Amino acid sequence: MRAVGSFFVSIYRNKRSFVGFLILMMFVFFATVGPEIIPIREFGFSGRYQGPSWEHILGTDYQGRDIFGLLVHGSRDVLYIGFCSALFSILIGFLLGAIAGFVGGWVDRIIEFIANIFLTLPQIPVLLILSAFISVSNQLVMSLIIAFLSWAQLCRMVRSQMMSLKNREFISVCRVMGFSKLYIIVVEMLPNMVSYRS
Repeated sequence: MRAVGSFFVSIYRNKRSFVGFLILMMFVFFATVGPEIIPIREFGFSGRYQGPSWEHILGTDYQGRDIFGLLVHGSRDVLYIGFCSALFSILIGFLLGAIAGFVGGWVDRIIEFIANIFLTLPQIPVLLILSAFISVSNQLVMSLIIAFLSWAQLCRMVRSQMMSLKNREFISVCRVMGFSKLYIIVVEMLPNMVSYRS
């Protein structure tokens, strides 16, 4: 709890961080609670392309719908996709990076080669090309596609940390004692990477 308190104190003392934190909390509020209290109002054909006013804060679109209401309702999907894609990207990058760094050899070379390919791919053009061939039916599929294109950088970072940790004395002791590679990675190495910052 003390670490959480110091985190919020450091954000409050930095004006830019505090303003950014407020904007983030406002977006999270709109994404979670907003769709329940702010409806999507439609003003009909005569209400198309209206400018901002007290009745519709951000104006209306080509169908006469309130843009602010659309923004609030769409933010929930954006938040869900962002959270899931970040989670999947961390899982893929961390797993492959840990395997490459600890096992080494031809496994490391193959994973590093694939990661280098994904690092050189421009994500937005690739997403545009994929959208022409893949039908995105729900938010989970979109999250998986984004994660599939964004795991490589974390993989290389975790790989370098694993290569540094596997040469430590306590890892050598675990090998001498006959512990399995899975045990060494999960029990001995991962807790030492909790405080890792890129």
